[in-house]
Amino acid sequence: MTDVKERIKAMRNLSEKIASYIPGYRGYKEKELRREADKMVRDKAAVALNEGRSAIKEVMTAIADSSRTDLIKTVNRLSAVYDRVTSEIEHADYGYAGFFDAVKVRENELDALLRYDYSMISKAEDIRKTSQDARDAAQTPDYDRAAVMLRDLTKKLLGLEADYLNRKSVIISP
Repeated sequence: MTDVKERIKAMRNLSEKIASYIPGYRGYKEKELRREADKMVRDKAAVALNEGRSAIKEVMTAIADSSRTDLIKTVNRLSAVYDRVTSEIEHADYGYAGFFDAVKVRENELDALLRYDYSMISKAEDIRKTSQDARDAAQTPDYDRAAVMLRDLTKKLLGLEADYLNRKSVIISP
């Protein structure tokens, strides 16, 4: 029986061994995992936004090849918003303060942040899909439909940006 116990102890990974000796390490490791999950969720949203941004570049090409140059200004503005929002999401701070920092983010705040960021994935996917639909409309060519979608995309991106900028309130709430 003691031999089995020793084998089980030997099979534990390093973090489990450290956690058994250092009080508080397990909580730190859980926060680290949540931090990484937060980053992965934001990366997933950024991938969807980058795919949508690529579709908008194709819209620009289709419009440049057409006589609908009135839409170029709309696409340029949309591209600028796309660039800004994607950059904010890709380069955001990680989901919590460091272990020894003065300001700590509690686990429940980190979980709320993760849920908040996860909702961004569905919004980013919707933006990607609408961008691809706008590309398809411009390439058909149905420029009137594409123009409506471009305006809708701008609203969606600005809404996502506002939501994303409010994510700090999830952590920094009184």
